[in-house]
Amino acid sequence: TVLRLKHKLRGRSYVGGIFTDTHQGELDSRTYGLDGQWFFNNYLSFSGNVISVDEENIGDENMAVTGNLDYTSDPFGFGIVYNKIGKNFDPEMGYVRRKGFEKNRLQLRRSVRTAGYPIRRFSVNGTGNWLYSTEGPLESSSKNARVDVDFESGENFSFNVNKQFER
Repeated sequence: TVLRLKHKLRGRSYVGGIFTDTHQGELDSRTYGLDGQWFFNNYLSFSGNVISVDEENIGDENMAVTGNLDYTSDPFGFGIVYNKIGKNFDPEMGYVRRKGFEKNRLQLRRSVRTAGYPIRRFSVNGTGNWLYSTEGPLESSSKNARVDVDFESGENFSFNVNKQFER
């Protein structure tokens, strides 16, 4: 059984919920979830979800939580993402690539539009990702710095520097 409800709020905002019920032999599993996206203005939004699996003998850490704060305008942008998947989160009707982690992401951008030919826009971007085991240690991280130059002709030049860590 799958039930999905979604209610449109003011503008592009919405709130929704999901329920699944699975019976396979001795297994009875239910998943409950709430999600939504809220636009505070044309540039700032928050989206998130909370999902829980209800199953016999599953124990604690049976939830998934995500929150995303995003600001996107022409000259500035930032994004902050928090994601946690419990080690016992296993929705029987869904696919989970990795369990038992907490991930944080930070992204910053500054763009400048130029008045002169041939450059249309110049942007500097920075992104960081940190993934921790629910047991504590840092498992992986990535940091990226990028410079973009957009030309009036439609061509683009990018320069990237990446740093990766994997335990």
